[in-house]
Amino acid sequence: MGDLQAKVAYMRGLLSGFGGDPNAKENRLWEEVTQVLDALVAEVRDLRSAQEDLEDYVQALDEDLYTVESVLFGPDEEEEETADYETIDLNEETPAPQQQQEDVF
Repeated sequence: MGDLQAKVAYMRGLLSGFGGDPNAKENRLWEEVTQVLDALVAEVRDLRSAQEDLEDYVQALDEDLYTVESVLFGPDEEEEETADYETIDLNEETPAPQQQQEDVF
């Protein structure tokens, strides 16, 4: 967001550096464009803030819903299914199984 504000400020600096007649049509047009850009930057900032608030709210609702589901229905089926399995560390080196030699006649 700061990047957009910096770009608009840079554009304002460029326009003020051009000098010229402030009442010229081109200068008035560019002044209006920068004002519109300032308004757009403020709107985007507000939208981002509202979006973050909504994300936090939805996350809280999701956590509350999970708690209610756990109380009403018990643990997830996946949790029950995986509870009986042994955890295997795939990074641990294990010896290869040895083959039994069969006597060939």
